[in-house]
Amino acid sequence: MLRRRQAASVALPSRTVLEGIVGAVAAVKGVRRYSAYENDTDTTDGNGLPSHSIALVVEGGDAERIAQAIAAKKTPGAGTYGTTTTLIHDRYGIEHPIRFFRPVEVPVTVRIALNALAGYTSAVGQAIQQAVSEYVNARAIGEPLRAARLYVPANLNGQPDSETFDITALSIARPDAANARLEMPVAFNEAVHCAPSDVKLTVH
Repeated sequence: MLRRRQAASVALPSRTVLEGIVGAVAAVKGVRRYSAYENDTDTTDGNGLPSHSIALVVEGGDAERIAQAIAAKKTPGAGTYGTTTTLIHDRYGIEHPIRFFRPVEVPVTVRIALNALAGYTSAVGQAIQQAVSEYVNARAIGEPLRAARLYVPANLNGQPDSETFDITALSIARPDAANARLEMPVAFNEAVHCAPSDVKLTVH
């Protein structure tokens, strides 16, 4: 988070408008995750952004303060795109709708089968669930989730307790999905989410 805030502060006096907007939004109190997209073409892009518009996806923070940050940095006439709309008044008292997205939460179920070895306890299992949950929830907005990447946190990042079990299988899926997947794609305005209880352990 510190590195992200440092990057945001550097972006405030940035060379591009979009970088400046991102820096201003990132500095809003309570903002946790964010992503930004720009369509500078004359046609709607693959994400559905209208021509000559920007779209920010912002998790956390007050909606009005986020909108004010966008309005203060964007160029006149530039369009904003999103499902959250806030009216901001300019210096002349004219209202301008500022739009952005809140991320759509994509729930993830992680299933892990493991063989318990000497020293394995239920506390180790809870630590696995917590580590996997934290890894999933730290993914960037719009970032797909890959099952192969979960082996490191599932093995407790090599901590001593990782010697008390062997993982034999690991899969990811949406809770209502019939089949497990190796990769879970997400849309540009989606973010994967996994509670510790969504990490299902089968211990042999």
